[in-house]
Amino acid sequence: MNKKNIILIALTVFSLVSCYQITEGDLYEDYKPTVVIEATINNQKPPYFVKVTYSAKPEDSVNYYNIYNAKVSISTCSNKLNYLKKVEDNMYMADNIIGYPDSTYFLNIFIDGKEYKAKDKMPTPAKIYRTEIKYRTQYVPSEGNYIKLYLDKKERNVRYYKLNITKNGVLYDTYNDLILFSDTYSKDTFEYLIPYAFKPSDTVIVDLNVITEDVYKYFYALKKQTTSTFSNIQAPLKNPVENITNQPLGFFQVSALSSLNIVIPDSNVYISSTNK
Repeated sequence: MNKKNIILIALTVFSLVSCYQITEGDLYEDYKPTVVIEATINNQKPPYFVKVTYSAKPEDSVNYYNIYNAKVSISTCSNKLNYLKKVEDNMYMADNIIGYPDSTYFLNIFIDGKEYKAKDKMPTPAKIYRTEIKYRTQYVPSEGNYIKLYLDKKERNVRYYKLNITKNGVLYDTYNDLILFSDTYSKDTFEYLIPYAFKPSDTVIVDLNVITEDVYKYFYALKKQTTSTFSNIQAPLKNPVENITNQPLGFFQVSALSSLNIVIPDSNVYISSTNK
């Protein structure tokens, strides 16, 4: 599968336009559409995409409403706008900017005289220095071949990760598949076991995004909100805190992507390989 397609699919499947949760004080008759922004840029070759919509009412049959008059910019300078091309309703494309680690990027969106702004610094990519494939029996959720990643941790600060897994061309795309973790308690190396069982001859694409702490907290809250159940004495969770001004729903994700393409061996054997 083409890497750009994977990135675009990931952008779509984790769409936020349908996940507005009613919190205390919200009434259907008082409901007002909220701007929803989904913007990503990484260290891969462009294009990058920004999606801008209005949220729909909870009882509506559609997930979102179109915004026709937005102006969207992603740039490397806070006082210089670089407007994106509109490629379809609600979707804007940046093909004249390249993402570099340790660079800061600025998002500016203008809608009906209101400006939404964000900035974020791209982390350095993860170094996956070794992978391990091992057949595990009596293992939850099921027995099968599991992939373990070994990450080199030379930086002393905590690093945050968002993992996308594609098997045989199909992305794991539910909110339960929103995999987030950090290397908080590790020193020189960090190990992560991918929580899916694979069969012989499966082709697995591992996309490991290093994200900022703010984006990590956003997605963590989003996953908790969309996968938790509440009792009648437990207050509903609030909407995740976005990293964009003027309180839209959504996020600006500036990430560093590392990818692996793995074919599961035909026999259930232990394989450990060093990545160049």
